[in-house]
Amino acid sequence: MPDNTDHAKTEALQRFFENQSKELQVRSKEFALRERELDHAAKYSQKALDAQLEDRKDARAMRLKEGTTKYKAVVVLVVLVLGFGGYALYLNKDAIVIEAVKIAGIAVAGFFGGYHYGRNKERTSPPKDSNADE
Repeated sequence: MPDNTDHAKTEALQRFFENQSKELQVRSKEFALRERELDHAAKYSQKALDAQLEDRKDARAMRLKEGTTKYKAVVVLVVLVLGFGGYALYLNKDAIVIEAVKIAGIAVAGFFGGYHYGRNKERTSPPKDSNADE
C-alpha cells in the first residue's frame, strides 16, 4: 500500500508541475501580447504627436501670415488717409480735413467704447449654464 500512495503522490506532483509549466507558458504569451500592445500604443501615440506638431506648425504659420496681412492693410489705409488729407490741404480745403478728422475721431471713440463696454459686460455677467435649457 505504501507503494501505491507514493505513486499517487508522484503522479500528483507531476501533474502539478505540468500545470505550472502550462501556466508559465500562458503567462509568457500574455506578457508577449501585452508587450506588443504597448509597442503599438507607443507607435500610435508618436504618430498622433507628430500630426499634432505638424498642425501647430501650420497654425503658427497661418497666424503669422494673417497678422502680416492685417498690418499691410492698416499701412495702406493710413497712407490713403494721409494722402487724402495732404491733397485736401494742398487744395486749401482745410474744412474737409477738419470734418474728416472729426468723423474719424467719433468713429474711433465709438469703436473703442463699444469694444470695452462689451468686454466689461462679458467679465461681469455670470457664466451661462448650459444645463438650464434642458
